[in-house]
Amino acid sequence: MDNTKLKSVKIEGKDYYTAPSRIAEFRRICPNHELTTTYEVIGDFVIATSTIYTGKQAISNGITAKKIVSDSDFATAETLSKGRAIANFGIGMVEDVASAEEIEGVVLDGKLNKPGQALKELAEKELDKKK
Repeated sequence: MDNTKLKSVKIEGKDYYTAPSRIAEFRRICPNHELTTTYEVIGDFVIATSTIYTGKQAISNGITAKKIVSDSDFATAETLSKGRAIANFGIGMVEDVASAEEIEGVVLDGKLNKPGQALKELAEKELDKKK
């Protein structure tokens, strides 16, 4: 896959592609594929799961959890999960599935956290509820 049309951000010496550029490239080269997103709200988090279909066959997916602070967090979760599904499909991935936005970090409770922190916090909250 030629990633030259994708917008990348260099972080600590590695190139990461932005989720919006992955989406644009997917739309350009796969016009007959469908990309859908479903949402689930669990506590303070929105879980966005995006799936790529060819016909009725699911061929790739991506998932993102985002702490809900404002309405825009739903759109952010959707964009990031679409970017992950597309990277898993093979577009816009050189060394890592994570997008530039994920590597730059997400803000949760006023702290900068690494990618995956939202899912970890969500899992910990769910475990605490069961105790």
